[in-house]
Amino acid sequence: MKNDTHQKTFFQMYISLWKVLPKNRRHELLVIIFVTIITSFTEFLSIGAVIPFLAALMNPEVIFEHDFLQPFLVLLSIKSPEDVVPVFTFGFIAITIFSNGLRFYLVRKSIKFNLNIGGDLGVKIYKNTLYQTYEEHTLLNSSLVISGIVEKVNSVVSNIFSPVLTIFTSLVMLIGVVSIMIYVNAAISIAVLLGFSTIYFLTLSINKKRLVGLGIVLDREKILLVKSLQEGFGGIREVIIDGTQDIYSGIFHSADLKIRGAQAQVDIIATIPKFIVETTAISLIVLVSYYMQFGENFQEIVPIMGMFAISGQRLMPLLQQIYVSIASIKSGNEIFKSIDKLLNLNVVARNANCKNNSVEFNNEISLNNLSYGYKNSKVPTLRDITFKIKKGSKVGIIGATGCGKSTLIDVIMGLLIPKGDKIKIDGMELSVENSSLWRCNVAHVPQSIYLSDSTISENIAFGIPKCKIDFNLVKKSAEMAFIDQTIESMDGKYDAIVGERGVRLSGGQRQRIGIARALYKKANLIVLDEATSALDLKTEAEVIGSFNKIKGDITMIIVAHRLSTLKNCDVIIELSEGRVIKVGSYEEVVLKHET
Repeated sequence: MKNDTHQKTFFQMYISLWKVLPKNRRHELLVIIFVTIITSFTEFLSIGAVIPFLAALMNPEVIFEHDFLQPFLVLLSIKSPEDVVPVFTFGFIAITIFSNGLRFYLVRKSIKFNLNIGGDLGVKIYKNTLYQTYEEHTLLNSSLVISGIVEKVNSVVSNIFSPVLTIFTSLVMLIGVVSIMIYVNAAISIAVLLGFSTIYFLTLSINKKRLVGLGIVLDREKILLVKSLQEGFGGIREVIIDGTQDIYSGIFHSADLKIRGAQAQVDIIATIPKFIVETTAISLIVLVSYYMQFGENFQEIVPIMGMFAISGQRLMPLLQQIYVSIASIKSGNEIFKSIDKLLNLNVVARNANCKNNSVEFNNEISLNNLSYGYKNSKVPTLRDITFKIKKGSKVGIIGATGCGKSTLIDVIMGLLIPKGDKIKIDGMELSVENSSLWRCNVAHVPQSIYLSDSTISENIAFGIPKCKIDFNLVKKSAEMAFIDQTIESMDGKYDAIVGERGVRLSGGQRQRIGIARALYKKANLIVLDEATSALDLKTEAEVIGSFNKIKGDITMIIVAHRLSTLKNCDVIIELSEGRVIKVGSYEEVVLKHET
């Protein structure tokens, strides 16, 4: 995982974000830029048309006195003052409609563009996270990832990406508005622009640190909000038994209150200059009108006043949008750092093409002086592990809690990759590059089976689209796992919904569906990690016996605390403090251990 996110500048993070987006988003942006430029030109025309329109209303004859208007008069067949007013009226309306239509199209296009980017980023973060190594997943904070996908992506779009696009479009249109103002009266226009800009700049400078601090609060509390939801719903049985509903709802309420309070402060800061600028603008228009009346003919003043009034009406929202966008960027920068970190995770795991699998298991798995330690651990979990697993054999692994059993089977399954030439499959070294291919041969049945809120058949064929499920194989797998009769007695049978995390099933039923899932995969190596712990002795014996009857050379690794489970194993391996202390038959290891 990259750890240099907090060293990046805003520009570097923004460029990095663009690199992960699909190419069609860049094409959409080019369209938006083109429409923005055209819209800016129409703004120039619509505001510029105010002067001749008002002049035509007050004194149609004056139109014929301007040489630059003569080509338009000829083009529009205007020969008398009576023709001026209706043509200029409907012409001004047409320009206004066209200009506002383009602005609406631009807003609509920008909104859809931003929403699509939010979807792109959410998918990218989710995919990046799923494609991490198993060890990275043990280090990742799931609340951070979920809040990143659910909450922070939307925040980055609304607080970073959308504001940057708004700043660009507003600046381009601002150029059109200011250009016509300067053309009419440069001194007044520059004074108005500098005055408004100073108000926004001072407000932003005063609140800069406050906005950054509010951004940190938003980033932190959004993680805590998701964390409280995860823990509350994830441990709902314990929450109800212990009566801790008020504690979890209190954590949620506290985080939610801080998020809303921080966001409210950001919104308030964003609105402060608007009222000052509007008051100043009205005052300026009145003062300009007052002073201009002394040196100009009133009929000439009115069109210019009208132009400045409409220009101010367009100018103030543009300046406000730029200010609000900059404020949003300041408050969202901390969240942007979190998203940038998730977008730039080092993806090392890869999809495996199991149909053309080059990693075959025909002879043996060999471990030679294997040691393994987790990244944040100073002491290796496994040390000097050496043994072999023959194809078709049944291997039992025993040892006290914390002795390294789970880590050992994770290494064997290719979830954790030790450094060096430590584990081989038929003589081929297991590495990061081929580990996903090796996992095509492996099925895992853990102590706690994860079941999705879908049908029984979909949970047995876990991860397979419903239209591609082999229902004959589903039924066969259920029979071998001794769960078929239970399924047949249910309403809906194989189409029965198991509920979230299999809440509608007993522990033993969930375990047997997990075993059926492993059998559906038709793996060469099946790892039972305390998989029968929830079963009674009779059912456990039936399930283990069913594995013995499976045709083919399936290799089994069984991790169990209940030693009777391992009676039919060919080899028993005992671990203690990360080391192999005994390897032998059930009689040599288990019975001697008991005596």
